Amino acid sequence: MIVNTVKIEKKIDLYQIFEEPMYLSGKTSQDQFYKELYANSWGIIVDEEFAKKITDDEIAEFISDLIKFRSQEISMIKPTLQATLYFWFDEMALQLCFNILSGKNIKLPFGCKINIVDSPYPILKQFLKAVRDNDLHGNYDEFTFVEKGDPSFDDDYEVDLSKITIDVWQITLPWENHIR
Repeated sequence: MIVNTVKIEKKIDLYQIFEEPMYLSGKTSQDQFYKELYANSWGIIVDEEFAKKITDDEIAEFISDLIKFRSQEISMIKPTLQATLYFWFDEMALQLCFNILSGKNIKLPFGCKINIVDSPYPILKQFLKAVRDNDLHGNYDEFTFVEKGDPSFDDDYEVDLSKITIDVWQITLPWENHIR
């Protein structure tokens, strides 16, 4: 589902997401929902060397800055417009993910169970731990993507998403009281 993926090799790279355009229609139609879903989806992949250096607080600072930036942007688009920023860790892709959709508390189209958390910090910790653990095991760049129909695809390894629960943090934008 993530359309815009950014590989982070140094702290300043995080801010590339600010340069990505945001599309908000302010409408609730299914067609507009999917346009927003794909236009406003971002995933962060962290370079293995950078993962050793970055701290939870530095990523939290980035998230706070992202909230401020997108809040200002939404206020300029239309002062009465509200949007919801969702934030989660995609363990299978080792990505820290974001999405912004028009409205408040929009249901996300995940095939798994969602656990809404009060803070982004547990998600940040999961993300950094997984990236660092993966790096320690030397698997960072050894992913193989296999789809149904490929000779090496094994139906026994197919994941039942309905049995997986992911933590999601959400916040309504524009937001005046930031997380820091």
